[in-house]
Amino acid sequence: MECATVKKAVSRAMAEPLPPDEVQGRIEAAARKAVEKLLAGRYRPYYLQPPLVFELSFQNAAQAVRARSDKSVELSGERTIRFAAPGQLRSRPRISRRTSGWRCASGTRLRPA
Repeated sequence: MECATVKKAVSRAMAEPLPPDEVQGRIEAAARKAVEKLLAGRYRPYYLQPPLVFELSFQNAAQAVRARSDKSVELSGERTIRFAAPGQLRSRPRISRRTSGWRCASGTRLRPA
């Protein structure tokens, strides 16, 4: 995976965008590098063994309690919930509140779509 920085964090909830020409160049460079790696055979499929267990951390305890409305979700800390999926992210519980990120129980950090 290749990434391109397109914003500069100012605070936890605010970021300043970089100039559009610079952003376009960064995205193109990252895409070019990813395609080169793909064509060179340097990518391997990444597979997580099911069931997938996720923990989501919220900004406050009230958000975590609200997210527990799905019966497959349990509290695993004051601001953290935990749930398991049989192997596909499409089967995750419906949680609509904003989170600070998804983390697989193995420690792999995922971002919500």
